[in-house]
Amino acid sequence: MVQFNEISFDRFLLLLGFSVLLFILHKFINRYVIRWAKDERKQKFIKEYLPLAINVLWILLIVYFIYKLTLANPIVSIAITGLVLLLTWHTINDFVQGTIFKIQKGNIVDQSIKIGELSGIIVKMGITKMDIQLDNGETLHYPYSKLYTQVVRTTTNVKHFKNCIFTISVPFTADVEMLKKQILVSLLNSPWVVSSMPIKIEVVNQDAEKRNIKINAYTLDDKFIPKIQHALAESIPLV
Repeated sequence: MVQFNEISFDRFLLLLGFSVLLFILHKFINRYVIRWAKDERKQKFIKEYLPLAINVLWILLIVYFIYKLTLANPIVSIAITGLVLLLTWHTINDFVQGTIFKIQKGNIVDQSIKIGELSGIIVKMGITKMDIQLDNGETLHYPYSKLYTQVVRTTTNVKHFKNCIFTISVPFTADVEMLKKQILVSLLNSPWVVSSMPIKIEVVNQDAEKRNIKINAYTLDDKFIPKIQHALAESIPLV
């Protein structure tokens, strides 16, 4: 008969409660604390070291649980650990590789990245994967484990730039390619647009009277977006 004298029900509830608390704390800090930290240096410190601290705490919690389970019954402990590893191997692998990647690279959110043939900007670094906004505007959820089978390059740090995305409407009869060139020239000549960053211009939908064009560029501050839109309205025929 299997005995679990070393793990009481109260201790099991304590471990479970600590796990839930750790998860909630992680979400709370990501959503609120970083916003409250007005100082850029504090924000950088929190963004860089918080994910590492959370990952280390999870690892310690898992190791402690396995240790206590081994004290209770080694055979059952090996069986449960093996089953958990089998069912969650990909997640564990992504988690470990993500921790190593963050230690090596630090916080590289908002930096340009090139992975093989893919290129884009990192918009989020999660626990098991990172979100990359590709050059075509799509968001790719990329597992950390795949990074170690590819050549990874990170380029210019753009964390102080603001992504500026908005839509304009132009007459349906207007030449689209010519308009795109005019929009690009206008944006490149704008003092409020970061010309060194990629600018994306694409038609998203249209009807019998107009075409809607989505513009994705970078500026130094959100307050400049209305000025960029106003400058475009003066140089491009809008509906």
